Amino acid sequence: MKTTMGSWLEGDGSWFVGWWFDGDGLGSWVDRSPVWPPPPDDWIKINCDVKVSCDSMCAMAIARIRSLYLWVATNLLNFSDPFIGEVAACLLAMETVVSQHHRFVLAESDSETVIKTLTGTELVIFWLIM
Repeated sequence: MKTTMGSWLEGDGSWFVGWWFDGDGLGSWVDRSPVWPPPPDDWIKINCDVKVSCDSMCAMAIARIRSLYLWVATNLLNFSDPFIGEVAACLLAMETVVSQHHRFVLAESDSETVIKTLTGTELVIFWLIM
């Protein structure tokens, strides 16, 4: 069974992308809207972010459905590049989603480039991500 997903731009500059999983794998497309609608009731929302320090960073993903927190995943990385940190946080979120068998997911990231590259809508391929 397939369902659609969307990507929304919120007023504070955060980018949202939804993923669905089915027998064919991961699907994606991007739809920009100036108004952020809340996710459907059966979708899980994941916040992905990174904290960068001088020589390391911490990537994290927090999952919730409505107001209930489901899980938190973190990863300490021994380098400090904010862009790659945003990528690592999204990767951590996707890996955890797959291991938890969630089917309908909406993820938030501060990086438009990361979201567009991961969904295949970025015209320029950022080889650092791939």
